[in-house]
Amino acid sequence: MENNFQSTINAVVDTARDIASKVGNATENVVENVVETIGAVTETIDTVKDTAEEVVDASKEMPSFKDIMKAILKDSRVGHFIIDIISGKDAREASTQYFPSDAVADEVATVDVDALVNEAEERGYLRGRNEQIEVKMREPNQWQLADNARKPVVETTILNHPRRSVWEN
Repeated sequence: MENNFQSTINAVVDTARDIASKVGNATENVVENVVETIGAVTETIDTVKDTAEEVVDASKEMPSFKDIMKAILKDSRVGHFIIDIISGKDAREASTQYFPSDAVADEVATVDVDALVNEAEERGYLRGRNEQIEVKMREPNQWQLADNARKPVVETTILNHPRRSVWEN
């Protein structure tokens, strides 16, 4: 019985040693995995930090909304160009569409600016004159009664009740 008891104790000890070695191996694996995970998380944090710094640096170089609006107000083609770029159009294609090449720019530069300004002034004058005529046309003339015309109110009491004349029946 003692031999049996001793063999049982030895079996339990062996089992405990096996469990301890397996737990030790598992513990080492868990520690290694945790160390690798911490290293990966640290690399990810560094990458995010670097990316954030690049975004901040790029945003400093980007024009502000006011600058973009000034450019659009100066030349409306800039607005069309920006919309095309945002919608996914190729930048070279959009730039050639809205900003002509040097040969075309030279042709545009030869246009007589003074003639264009005079033409625009003439059109503005005619538009203003036509608007004034339209206002005059809407006013009632001397033969038309105004919509809000009413009978005048007589304030003297003598004229409020005229006497019947001899000629009236």
